Amino acid sequence: METQFSTRKGREFIAALRQQHSKVPSSASQEIVTDRRTRFRLDVDPDGTFYFTWFDPKLEDEWLRWVWEHD
Repeated sequence: METQFSTRKGREFIAALRQQHSKVPSSASQEIVTDRRTRFRLDVDPDGTFYFTWFDPKLEDEWLRWVWEHD
């Protein structure tokens, strides 16, 4: 449903992403849709660590419904 990684070299990673893809968040905590079922978000901690997250909200909703139904 979700994959995430972090790096202190976030600015370099963003620059590389922009060279390869047109859809890249323009600011921290911004979430964008990269395709039909994938969203991408970047976050930055106060210490400068960048977090990049790709996730499938539809799959996450289905999983949550299943968990609550079987709890």
